[in-house]
Amino acid sequence: MVKQATAFDVAILSVDPTQAVSLYAQLYTTLRDAILAGQISSGARLPSTRDLARSLSVSRNTVTAAFDQLVAEGYLESRVGDGTYVSSALPDDLLHARTPRTSIFTQRGSTAALVSKRHHSIAATPMGNVQTEGTPPRAFRTGVPALDAFPHDVWARLVARRWRNPPPELLTYGDAAGYGPLRQAVAQYLGTARGVHCTAEQVLITA
Repeated sequence: MVKQATAFDVAILSVDPTQAVSLYAQLYTTLRDAILAGQISSGARLPSTRDLARSLSVSRNTVTAAFDQLVAEGYLESRVGDGTYVSSALPDDLLHARTPRTSIFTQRGSTAALVSKRHHSIAATPMGNVQTEGTPPRAFRTGVPALDAFPHDVWARLVARRWRNPPPELLTYGDAAGYGPLRQAVAQYLGTARGVHCTAEQVLITA
């Protein structure tokens, strides 16, 4: 199969090592904004992490981290043996947001406004429009777990074993913000892997 050529000029991407923001965060923001602005079209094939790292004079790990973040958010699709492509169904298409947003890495205090805007936009979107016929399944779809991969038998055994002698806390309400050790682990992960400095008290676990 002939691979699709890279459909954009790498020169539109730039990173500045003198900035306080990490190179990974700069590349993530630049790529995302270029996708939203239409400078990189849906379905376009991106350069390999090695080639892009060489073009931008950054480490391959920097490019890989930016790609992984964009894949997790639905902007990119990683195809085994075929490279990385811009998603054909961008997450912001549902929100009618086709212009670059303010970087989440450079603006502090804007998270609440962003979450609120996304909440109202998603709430106003008919659920029938979220998943259309013929659209391939994608990770992190709202409210849709991997039902085919759920270990029902193992889950049933663990639940039965736990309820034979349940601790008192299982019969009462837990912390409204979520399980404490999990919130601590999430805060540590965000600081280490995503460069987001927060405490467990700032993390909210939802179903």
